[in-house]
Amino acid sequence: MPVQVVWDDDAYTTLRQIYSGHLKLSDYFQASDELERMAKTVPYTVHSIMDRTEVISTPGVLLP
Repeated sequence: MPVQVVWDDDAYTTLRQIYSGHLKLSDYFQASDELERMAKTVPYTVHSIMDRTEVISTPGVLLP
């Protein structure tokens, strides 16, 4: 899978989206849904970081 969503810290205050390879629009939506699901497991504001350093290609509508 070209996207992983993981907690970035032990306090569960930051989620990291790690993108790699050839992305499809559906990968982005799936990661967004997972981020929302994980963020709702805690009763406070959660920040997110997008790591796209390993992306090879993206659809033009995703990251122009």
